[in-house]
Amino acid sequence: MESHVQYALPFQSKLQDTLRNRQMFKNRHYRFSLTKLLALSLISFGQSALAVDLKVSPFALYEVGNKDIVIDQVSTKYGLGVLGFDVDANFQSKLSISGKLGYGANPSQKISFSGANFKGAVKGTYVEGAMQYALWTKSDYSVVSELRFINRNIDAPDLTGSRNGTALTGNAFTSLDSVDLTFGARMPLGNAAFLNISGGLSRWHLKSNATAFYTSGSVSATARKKIDAVGRDPIVKVSIGSNNPKHNFKLELANRSLKSKTSAQIMAIQLDYVFKF
Repeated sequence: MESHVQYALPFQSKLQDTLRNRQMFKNRHYRFSLTKLLALSLISFGQSALAVDLKVSPFALYEVGNKDIVIDQVSTKYGLGVLGFDVDANFQSKLSISGKLGYGANPSQKISFSGANFKGAVKGTYVEGAMQYALWTKSDYSVVSELRFINRNIDAPDLTGSRNGTALTGNAFTSLDSVDLTFGARMPLGNAAFLNISGGLSRWHLKSNATAFYTSGSVSATARKKIDAVGRDPIVKVSIGSNNPKHNFKLELANRSLKSKTSAQIMAIQLDYVFKF
């Protein structure tokens, strides 16, 4: 059997490295140029073809359960309050796309989990994306469909509390994701305001994990409780807003049922203040 070994001369190796580097540079430059072209095209398309009406508004939201959420004999309280911003883009008066980002913090909030009562710092986040399409419009009346995706996180990393007189420390993390499909009707209230009533179905996913620690001398114990539930239930919303082009506001009340898994409901109140430019 013969063995063949091929040697590369020094100038050949340098030439190959140079060609390889040039090709890598060309690939990077091509990807950068393509990305830049795509971004410019989207911006141009949005500005000229779609005539986007852009609105930016601060919002305040508070959600709370009407009672303890009990699933598989594990109970937890739910409450979230955030402040944030909403960006709404309206395309040709038929389609609108919006996004919300909110944050909230409470340095001393009460939390309960399966009979144990805690207190400590809590922070929460709220992220939402939504699409709304006008199915029918006549004068000041309209019927719209809406698809809304929401992610909520509540984090309490350092808690102190007790259960049955026993001192405890612990932590808790809760997330509530929902996908809401609703249909609503909008009607005028005189010349200065409007009323919107909507309802539909929500798919929600609640995950809650809590850990409690007990220490007394050389004795220590750890208890963990967990909720992981998915349900499909009705959601109803009623809102009232103003039609002033310079400073609009909207106040919304919502009720989210969880009856497929528990008798508890989540109620929400939200206030938006709209700027136009």
